[in-house]
Amino acid sequence: MMELKQKVRVLQFTIAESMGGITTYILNHWKYMDKSRIQFDFVTFGKNLICEKELVQQGCIVHHIEHHPTEARQKFIEEFERVLEHGYDVIEIHTSFWEDMIVEEMAQKSGIRKIIIHAHAAGCVKKRASIEVHCRVREKLSDDMATDFWACSKEAGEWIFGSRITKDKVKIIPNAIETERFQYCPEKRKELRRQYKLENRFVVGQVGRLHFVKNHEFTLKILRKLVDIVPNIKLLVIGSGDEEKQLKDMAQKLKVETYVLFLGRREDVKDWLQVMDVFLLPSFSEGFPISLIEAETAGLKCICSDRVTQDAAFTDDVTYLPIEDENLWVKEILKYKDGYERRNGRQAVVEAGYEILDTIHSLENEYMRVKGENK
Repeated sequence: MMELKQKVRVLQFTIAESMGGITTYILNHWKYMDKSRIQFDFVTFGKNLICEKELVQQGCIVHHIEHHPTEARQKFIEEFERVLEHGYDVIEIHTSFWEDMIVEEMAQKSGIRKIIIHAHAAGCVKKRASIEVHCRVREKLSDDMATDFWACSKEAGEWIFGSRITKDKVKIIPNAIETERFQYCPEKRKELRRQYKLENRFVVGQVGRLHFVKNHEFTLKILRKLVDIVPNIKLLVIGSGDEEKQLKDMAQKLKVETYVLFLGRREDVKDWLQVMDVFLLPSFSEGFPISLIEAETAGLKCICSDRVTQDAAFTDDVTYLPIEDENLWVKEILKYKDGYERRNGRQAVVEAGYEILDTIHSLENEYMRVKGENK
């Protein structure tokens, strides 16, 4: 118990069952964190976390909260008060969209010394009607609401903090990855395409939770146009989420179900990136997409919506297109149907500062500041 008290105790709010970008970011950093000095605990609204058993074995506490503050405010307060009783030095609140500030307010009242608001999105991640709520709540933000304001990109900082927090107070924290795991390997690609019976296929793919903001419907509409031109095409959809049934129904309606593999949430995304020829990211908004960095590292041609931050283009393999024009996307994808010289993108990603082994010590120092220590 004494050892635990000597560590900086960090509460991560929140991780999710869908294992989307924010959860991936948090768990990637916990994997490499100096566990002799820093302890992560987690809050989740999910009921069945695939990673929970492993986290508990590592000494983490996973706090399950049943009630969301926008749906049952008082019950949430009661549950979260019990979480805060564990006594944390730091709370990192991962935010994509303002609905409420109850977590920040309760963290302040509990006496947590370091309160981090971490911005992860650069636009609306819900239906358009919620933008008014986001903007209205954001206007209540002040620089005494937290001790630290972090963002994965300049655009994410602007979306979450607006003019309420001056830009000099916003620290950009890279969404770094394990570049070695994702780098292009032609031998592995050949082996995996044979294993998955995709040797003679033109393979396009999309990685991300099955959610409105990721715009999978657009991808399926593009596929409908592509199958008439490239009959050997195959679309890989990697991720899980609440739109899964809707998207499968749409694939059937468009008569492209035999051209799509819905692979669900995967631990082996790095292998499927080797298999792909083109990576698609037609999102309505992104803070700083980890999936794009992984795809670039794997040397893939990447086609993104023009609403994705262009700061994430570390290689010459990234193209940005408007999501209002399906034909433009079809034309761009078809450029690569006969193959291209694929290069390892790892060095470009490392040089851009997105190797997790290079960034982890900086992050550790940020947490250790609460005790006046640096590594």
